[in-house]
Amino acid sequence: LMKRFSKNIESMTLYDSSPDCLNFVKSCYKETYPQMKYVIDNVSNVLSYNFKPDIVILGEILEHIENTQEFLHMLMKLAHKDTLFYFTTPSGPWEKIDKNNSDINHVHHFELNDLKQIFKNVNLNIAKANINVRGRRGELCDNWLFWFTASKDDVIEFGEVDYQDKWFKTRPYKSISTCMIVKNEEDNLSRCLKTITDISDEIIIVDTGSTDDTKRIASKFTDKLYDLKWEEEDGLGNFARARNYSVDKASGDFIFWIDADEQLENGDMLFKFIQSDYYDGLLLRQTQCQSKRSHESGVNVDVMHDRLFKRGEIRFTGVVHEYPSKNDHDFLGDKMFWQDYAYILHYGLAYTGTLKKKSLDRNSDLIYKNVRVYPDKIFAKHYILVDYWSQFVTDHPKPNMEWLNKALEYWHTVLKPCGDDWTIRLSIGVIQHFYNYCFSNGIELDGKLPEKKAFQNKINGKLVEFFVIDEEETELFFKYLSTYDRTPN
Repeated sequence: LMKRFSKNIESMTLYDSSPDCLNFVKSCYKETYPQMKYVIDNVSNVLSYNFKPDIVILGEILEHIENTQEFLHMLMKLAHKDTLFYFTTPSGPWEKIDKNNSDINHVHHFELNDLKQIFKNVNLNIAKANINVRGRRGELCDNWLFWFTASKDDVIEFGEVDYQDKWFKTRPYKSISTCMIVKNEEDNLSRCLKTITDISDEIIIVDTGSTDDTKRIASKFTDKLYDLKWEEEDGLGNFARARNYSVDKASGDFIFWIDADEQLENGDMLFKFIQSDYYDGLLLRQTQCQSKRSHESGVNVDVMHDRLFKRGEIRFTGVVHEYPSKNDHDFLGDKMFWQDYAYILHYGLAYTGTLKKKSLDRNSDLIYKNVRVYPDKIFAKHYILVDYWSQFVTDHPKPNMEWLNKALEYWHTVLKPCGDDWTIRLSIGVIQHFYNYCFSNGIELDGKLPEKKAFQNKINGKLVEFFVIDEEETELFFKYLSTYDRTPN
């Protein structure tokens, strides 16, 4: 304005609550345009300066005002004779603006009908500035330009937007809090966080005692970084306790949890599935990034996890191998949406560092603590079989056969006859790892190699391979893979 019309402008007062903003303008233009004046104050105090302007320009102000009606009535007291009031406001997916985000701090975003509801009886001129700004999740945003003139004695009626109605009609996006627990993850953390920043409204990281550069790396991505002592009174930790501590710090509609040695793929697909209030959350597949050695040894542990769930009554259960539940015992089950578009890449099997003995011993202690804490939960005993597998495969290519013998005895005496279908189904998966390993490495069980079987998946037609020792197990495995065609290939 000053560049184009400075000869016609007697004075211009720049009014802003930001000293940095005004000081920058002053440093650039004070000498060139001496008719500029500067006021550092909150906009609510504008009447105390006795301005009598010909033009009032409100650039990106209205969206910050909690009570639009009250503010506009106050603003009209600046009018004298045909005073021009000129506004710019953002337009677009208003419901995506986080009111608590200090970097944005927008109370409203305006659409065309919002402006018509607010400016009820003024001759409003409206135009749109096609600035092609993208919102926080890639949505197209732009600006409204609108203006009108008013005089001192004009009776102007301002309406208000029914934001409860607008919320109902627009079905706003749900917010996501990503929660992590970490310790000494400087080699992994940055890779993980780069994949979840775009889907996270906030990132909460709980550090349980890092001695490396983990916390400094975390601070580059979030200021919500907390410390939690890992050990409890028994000298052991508790993963559910640490997970729930991170959840307690969250404010989002949904909790997404991930570990530092993982990364999220196709994360933008999550937003397609979290608008419904019916589901408690989403299942995501964890796919293994395996080393050649791990692959050749028969390790194959892709699983579906309850990775995203509603914040509230859902909490983590389990000292180790924890999972979200509503009542400290049951899985979320049928109230979870099974999707396979977004998924997790896990690097834990890509290198032997994550399988070192220290980590195994820690988990082994926690697995037995888990059984003590939940003595009536047969599912907790399933992880004893998981521990036997971890101990066994870690010593590849010369595994300690004692772990194999323990696993088979535990399977036949405790898990197979337990009567809990879910536990049996999961334990069959671990037994398959053992049988696959023995088949691939020429290890005989009771004098014979496991036999490879196959059948056709009647849902997608894919061939499913599995291993058995005898006919009894063939029937058992078919029973618990009942979603597949029982006809052998």
